[in-house]
Amino acid sequence: MTPLFILFVWPMRKIKTTVEDCALELMRHIEEQTAEGQQIDMLAFYQEFTLDVIGRIAMGQTDSQMFKNPILPIVKKLFEGAYSKLLLIGGVLPPFLVEIVRQILMKKMKMGSFRKINEITIEAVNRRIKQREEDEKRGIEVGEPQDFIDLFLDAKAGDVEYFGEDNGDFSKSTSYTNRQLTVEEIVGQCTVFLIAGFDTTALSLSYSTFLLATHPEIQKKLQEEVDRECPDPEISFDQLSKLKYMECVMKETLRLYPLGTFANSRKCMRATILGDIEVEPGTMIQVDTWTLHTDPRVWGDDAKEFRPERWESGDEHFFQKGGYIPFGLGPRQCIGMRLAYMEEKMLLAHILRRYSFEIGEKTEIPLRLVGAATTQPNSVWMKLKARN
Repeated sequence: MTPLFILFVWPMRKIKTTVEDCALELMRHIEEQTAEGQQIDMLAFYQEFTLDVIGRIAMGQTDSQMFKNPILPIVKKLFEGAYSKLLLIGGVLPPFLVEIVRQILMKKMKMGSFRKINEITIEAVNRRIKQREEDEKRGIEVGEPQDFIDLFLDAKAGDVEYFGEDNGDFSKSTSYTNRQLTVEEIVGQCTVFLIAGFDTTALSLSYSTFLLATHPEIQKKLQEEVDRECPDPEISFDQLSKLKYMECVMKETLRLYPLGTFANSRKCMRATILGDIEVEPGTMIQVDTWTLHTDPRVWGDDAKEFRPERWESGDEHFFQKGGYIPFGLGPRQCIGMRLAYMEEKMLLAHILRRYSFEIGEKTEIPLRLVGAATTQPNSVWMKLKARN
């Protein structure tokens, strides 16, 4: 059983309640700021949200730690530190230097934030293992998995293998597997989940917010959809699936602001030809995602414009052309895509039902982009105007 395969089969319906709890907690913090008439750096708020979600579904966190989470500065340092630039440099190095850079990178990560995150994850996993052992001694049976640590520990037991969703309910198959996860693998998977899911989702939300604020007619159209499809205080999983225009907004945002483009690098395994270029085995290939996503040959003359409507007729032709790869493409496409989409939909729906994003004195136009491992805005200051 492939460890991260469970991200595909763990029903999103099971996670939905936790994600919404985090969204509502962030709404409370937004209300406090807007009540005082302050502008909000939405990037910072979104980072609090995404870390809270990951903490509760993958790190053993039992309650909200929003705006008091000691892990936040450690995780942020991974994307702001000097070695994040090595990730970028490594993508354009000749093959014989790649291994040298990799060794330098791993050494720095082990000595810095990565090591601290790994220690925190080990503590969370060991705490859950101890809890299970104590429950077993008291005769308490292991119930349905409550988060990803439970799922990984069930996989470690070696007597369960998970398959697809069955009407939204989690089910265990009667199939057995000889592949067992070690504690080290469980820690590794949870750590990867934290690093991969924290920054990217917060950035996608930030860019969406900026584009909506600078295109009020699109924001109004999106609010009309949210009002129509999500009329209840609690937003159901089925209601989220009806937010089709929001999906268009999210896809168009990621087209104009692709995030972890370094992840679109590949190692050539056998000799091939790309265009007129012969590529030898062992060569690292880095896709120029930014240029690809605004190529008029794929997207038309309005390729650099924010136009969510281009997605309303479907996205198959864009994928077939290989012109849209914010989550990668093929068998190595980002495994957390569905969770990221659900987080974004849930939070944006709750915010847009009550507020409109407006640019303010602190808003940087255009955004000043920084970072290397991911492409980040320096800040996303916004006014949030209460809707009538």
